[in-house]
Formats: sequence, structure tokens, C-alpha cells
Amino acid sequence: MFYEHRSSQENLDEIMNDMEKLRAKLSKEIELLKDQNDIKKIEKLTAINLESIKLCIWKDSGLYASDRLRVRIDGSDMLFNLIKEHPAIKGGIPQYRDYNFLIVDISEDNESLNKEQFSSFIDRIASLDEETHQENLRRVEQNRKTETALFALLERIGIHRSYYGYATKRSSKKTEQHYSFSHEIRGQIPTHYDDQKIEKRKAELVRQFAELYDRELSKVREARRAKEKEEADRLANKKLALLLAKYDLDLESEWSDVLDRILEKNKYLRLAHYLRMNREDWNEGDWYARRGLDQFTIETEKDKDIYDDISRYTGEGWDFDGRVFRDCSYNYDVLFSMAADQDGDLYRDYETVKESSDE
Repeated sequence: MFYEHRSSQENLDEIMNDMEKLRAKLSKEIELLKDQNDIKKIEKLTAINLESIKLCIWKDSGLYASDRLRVRIDGSDMLFNLIKEHPAIKGGIPQYRDYNFLIVDISEDNESLNKEQFSSFIDRIASLDEETHQENLRRVEQNRKTETALFALLERIGIHRSYYGYATKRSSKKTEQHYSFSHEIRGQIPTHYDDQKIEKRKAELVRQFAELYDRELSKVREARRAKEKEEADRLANKKLALLLAKYDLDLESEWSDVLDRILEKNKYLRLAHYLRMNREDWNEGDWYARRGLDQFTIETEKDKDIYDDISRYTGEGWDFDGRVFRDCSYNYDVLFSMAADQDGDLYRDYETVKESSDE
């Protein structure tokens, strides 16, 4: 380059311009080298152990099988090889014989313990997955750089991602169309991975376990309640049959018939019964208390005291509060005690009838 026939300023300007062109060229070459350096071999992602875990309800089969329901925990060979190397990972969850699955019995008594053990098991697996998780995050970041650099290089050498053409044979005008290679290339480069994958998978597994456990436990409870009711009905029917025979009632009689027969046999028991009914329900005013008094016969001075004490809270003395028959001098507790002292066997039968007929 020759600058001697120009002024010093012109020569300086041209030198600066040439240097700027050289700098831009060098920068472009450096960027190209940098992009090429970022194009590294694509790294595949490794599945974490938590992803392989599957849950289902399982019932044992075979000649000696029990009726117990269980939550079955399945997983990959890699997971169970890890468990065999480190048995403590299970944390109390039994492995079924020599098969690759774990079991948790569905039990009312151990519900909290079983859920806690499963949650702890998941936590332990998650801690072992952490290294793989972090490596996947690193690989995804590198794959993204590779993808960016690769498409930058393709664009630089003149490979276009789109073109103008007809969308279909019947199209009348050209529009921008996209080549499929871009999508196909991206499909082979793992660039999507959730940085919260472990925490989300942990939460999902714990939720699934609780749902399975609770659903089947409700069936266990329902079956137990049905069995208990069946047993209670059987015992109640047996008690009823014995009382029917004891009080000379026919087989068609019910609990209410036995109750009436028992109340007929002791006036204190009968009065106490109706006073307690009035304490529990005064929607009809003092009706129950008056009914109890109607058949209460006065035979002693104490009987008169009882009648006078209770009657002053009925009729014109009724104050629209059934609790008075709990608090008056001869309240139903006092009268029940008198009846029990007179005939303990009768009073026990009364309690049996009340207990059975109220259920």
C-alpha cells in the first residue's frame, strides 16, 4: 500500500480503515473457530432411578396365598442391583422373595409407618440420583451449545432452513416453507431436561402411593365394618332371643316389646327412662315426663316426695328446658340407682335392651 502522495491525515484514515477491516475479518475467523469448537459429540441423557419406579396394587397368589392387599413397587434392574448392593436403601420395606419388586402391606394399624417408610425410601433413592441428575444438567447445557453452533455453521455455509414454494399442488402462490431437516436434527439432540425433575418425581411417587394406599385401605375398613356389624347383629339377635324367652314374649316380638315388658316391672325404672328421654328431647315439651308420671303409683312417703319433686317441673311449672330432669332432686340418675338396687338383674337387662336397640 502506498500513502506518500496523500496528506498525512488521509494516509492515517486509510490505515485505520484497513485495520478495521482486518480486525473484522479476524473476529469472524475467531467466531468461526469458536463455533466449531462448541460442536462436540452429542451426549445422551441417563435415566434416574426414580423414573423407573412404578406402583400398583398386588395380591399374593398360590396355594398358601393370603388375602392381604399390598402396594407393589417395581423398578429397573439397575435400581434393584443397587438395592442388592445396599440393602439399607429399602429402610424396612420387604423385598418379595427373590423377585425384583418390593411390597408394602396395606394395614390400618401401620398406615402412618408404611407411608413414612415409603417416603424415606424415595428420599434415599433421590439422593443416589443426584449425581446423575447434575450430570444430565451439564450434558443438556453442552448439547444446547452444540445445537446453536451447528445451526450457525449450517447458516454460514449457505444451508437455509426455509425456502419459498407452494405449500400444496393446489396452492396458487408461493409462501415461506421450512425444511424438515431442522426439526429432525433437533430431535436427535437432547436439550430439554427439567432441573426440578427429582423433586417433582419424588412428590408424584409419594402422591401415587398415598392414593393407592388410601383407596385400598378404605375397602379394608369397609370390609372390617361390615364384618363387625354382622357379628354385632348376630350377638344382638342372640341376646334378643334369650330376652324373649326370659320375659315370655313370642318370637315375632322386637326390642321395643322387651323394653315395654321390662319397664312394666319397675316403676322407678320406668319413670327414670321417660325423664331421660325428656332430657334428650324436649321438642314436645314435658310430654315424656308427664307420661312417666301418669303410671307412677304412690305407695310410700318417698314415692310422694318423688312425684311432688318431678311434677312441679311439669304442666304449669314446665320451663321449656329438659335439663331440669337431670338436675332435680329425684333426677333420672337417682331413680336408675333405686331401680338397680331393687332388681339388679332387671336393670342389667334394661341396659342390654337400650344398648342393642340404640345401635
